[in-house]
Amino acid sequence: MFRAARSSRWTDRHTLAVAGGAIVAHSIGGVPMTAFVERQLVDRLALAVMAVLAAILIAYLDRRLRAAPTTRDDHEPMHGRKR
Repeated sequence: MFRAARSSRWTDRHTLAVAGGAIVAHSIGGVPMTAFVERQLVDRLALAVMAVLAAILIAYLDRRLRAAPTTRDDHEPMHGRKR
């Protein structure tokens, strides 16, 4: 993934997909994991709601990124660039 992120074709949408996927996977994985520890139903429901809200927010941000005008400079990786 580090090699792909350095590519000139890597976009903000790719970054959103990686971060968003990790967040949603963490929440979805947490729901069954709570079955092995003493948690109340409300804990499981809260985790499931957070996963759904995260997915909705990611979809919203993806739409905004897709609609935003882009230039080549917008897609340059941050590492190695002088600010």
